[in-house]
Amino acid sequence: MADLSFAVFEQTVNRSRQFVGPGGDPFGGPKLGLHPAIESPHGALTSLQSGRPDPQRVGQVCPPSKICRELGNEKLPYPHSIVFNVGVRNYDHETMKNQLQSLFIGLELLAGVHQATAQVTNLGITPAPGGQSVLYWSVSTTNYVLQTVTNLTSTNWLTARTAFAVNNAEVTNAAPSGFFRLQPVTVPEGMVLIPAGWFTMGDTLDGGFDVLPTNIYVSAFVMDVNLVNYGLWTNVYAYATSHGYNFENVGANGYNDTGTNYPVTTVDWFDCVKWSNARSQQANLTPVYYADAGFTQVFTNGDGGTTVYQNLAANGYRLPTEAEWEKAARGGGIGRRFPWGDLIHTNQAQYTFNSSFSYDLGPANAPTGPSPVGSFDVNGYGLYDMAGNEFEWCWDWYGTPYGQPSLINPTGAGPASGGRVVRGGDWVVNASSLRCAFHSYNAPFFAFYDFGFRCVRGL
Repeated sequence: MADLSFAVFEQTVNRSRQFVGPGGDPFGGPKLGLHPAIESPHGALTSLQSGRPDPQRVGQVCPPSKICRELGNEKLPYPHSIVFNVGVRNYDHETMKNQLQSLFIGLELLAGVHQATAQVTNLGITPAPGGQSVLYWSVSTTNYVLQTVTNLTSTNWLTARTAFAVNNAEVTNAAPSGFFRLQPVTVPEGMVLIPAGWFTMGDTLDGGFDVLPTNIYVSAFVMDVNLVNYGLWTNVYAYATSHGYNFENVGANGYNDTGTNYPVTTVDWFDCVKWSNARSQQANLTPVYYADAGFTQVFTNGDGGTTVYQNLAANGYRLPTEAEWEKAARGGGIGRRFPWGDLIHTNQAQYTFNSSFSYDLGPANAPTGPSPVGSFDVNGYGLYDMAGNEFEWCWDWYGTPYGQPSLINPTGAGPASGGRVVRGGDWVVNASSLRCAFHSYNAPFFAFYDFGFRCVRGL
């Protein structure tokens, strides 16, 4: 990350007498070149000066759940969690103390926006070659996302999509200077957090020409635990049709099933996109899909032949990208044929046994429709039915190779194939279609009894 000379903290931070950062010097005058100190809630302090660790300050401790600032030899508690980056002149101690006290009073007005709701451990900063710095925290820290803002007067903190998990000493990604923080994520009911990170999309297990392994980075997002069931579908559908939405298909309850917990089926891609917008508006969220590139006209009508524009900065519900879907399906596993391993049994998913595949252990079955959502065990991320039951619509147009137009949060190829991606397999097909790496497509205006979907939301 390029020039990360800023503070990232929640809960407990020590500050040196002199501050500097790419945000500028509010007092005027030269910057002094001292990086901010960064400390975890348990007091493990790291300070960088001119890109080097400061051994004299390592290990200094402030009380947990407080921010402390150091002015000379004086430590003062500051019980708010804020992120800031300032530069000061080389004032004498008393002058600088007065100036900083004024600054902290001003920053306290912002502190309510940035108060932490949970503690983050092992948060630090370390130098890297080329005058860079790297932010780091424990991989066990979950339900947090790294956020950034360019101006602290703004409350529009955005996910830092250029921040990557680093597994070795080489750092190749660059992020612009700014202010950063780890923000606790409140996962909505019925959804789970899929953490950010690199993963291998595709595999070579079964010789698929269109699933060649590609290293892909996906930002953190949340995903529905289950396929959208018929009960949820009809609830949002009723809201949508009373608020100006038109659908090509009304949706079916599984395969002529009863009850409300079977997956909704017989919906085309456009139906799913419009329904996701209606679900967003019903929940007072910003819709993701629009009928224009300027994102001014919410997509509520139209089907085959309609161009839909996706605003990934919106916080509403949407279809997953194909990369998001596969990362979620793998459940944190690496190189496995299915979410749980390389073999499959008919008690693990709803599909049709076929003895032609050596990895299908059977026994023989004859499903007559989908199962209620959540009938089988979850994968590593806590998701149901990521293999079998119903094919799931994704955002992307089908295409190869993976990683288009970028290896970072790819959104798929162009429309040349004429089909939108479907993933996961269903109750009619054999085990081959349930593989994590299997991808297929269909015309977005087709609706089938074995096609359903689930939603995600960006962070």
